[in-house]
Amino acid sequence: MQQVRMRADLYELFVPAYDSVEAPDTGLGSTMLGAEELEGAEHIPDLCGDGDPEYWFNRIRLKDGRVFFMHSVDLDWL
Repeated sequence: MQQVRMRADLYELFVPAYDSVEAPDTGLGSTMLGAEELEGAEHIPDLCGDGDPEYWFNRIRLKDGRVFFMHSVDLDWL
């Protein structure tokens, strides 16, 4: 699995992470995450096809085991 972290220029901010996805641009159950929470996070495989709304988000597992859908623009890939 590939590790991810918050983009360096966003370290002072919080970015949205979603429990699920309803449409290609609509996340549900928003949680705001900071750089510290994203430390040690992993990108995990999609469980959907390219026609599903979840496909347009990235599935991330935090070091505490929680799984969220996030926008790739908020992340740096290690």
